[in-house]
Amino acid sequence: MQPQIKKGKLEPFSKMNHHFDVEGIVRYSMLQHGDFNDKAFHLAVHVITNDYYNDPKNFSETHHHDFDEINVVIPSSEHFKYEIELDGDVQVLSAPFSIFIPSGCPHRALPLEGLGVFICIQFRPQ
Repeated sequence: MQPQIKKGKLEPFSKMNHHFDVEGIVRYSMLQHGDFNDKAFHLAVHVITNDYYNDPKNFSETHHHDFDEINVVIPSSEHFKYEIELDGDVQVLSAPFSIFIPSGCPHRALPLEGLGVFICIQFRPQ
């Protein structure tokens, strides 16, 4: 396989099951299943802006997948906090942090404070 470059695109949360459009979170779809010789992964980047906190809303309901997922949360402000639910356990975490979500684990994420980037990597079955 040769190296390849794929341009990301703005994409609304509502394009994904169990997710809702919200103001102040910009979602970039970077890679989709099949972009590179049918490799089975998905990559999206969510940029949390100050506008989100004008009317903060949950952008996803608790849900699960039939594949593993990794989330990476990186701050761009001094305090960047997320509420994370994993299998019914709710925690408030300060960035930077990463999470491994195994297949079948119910989960959701909610920004609470600050600015930064939330990266979602999904390993979908082929």
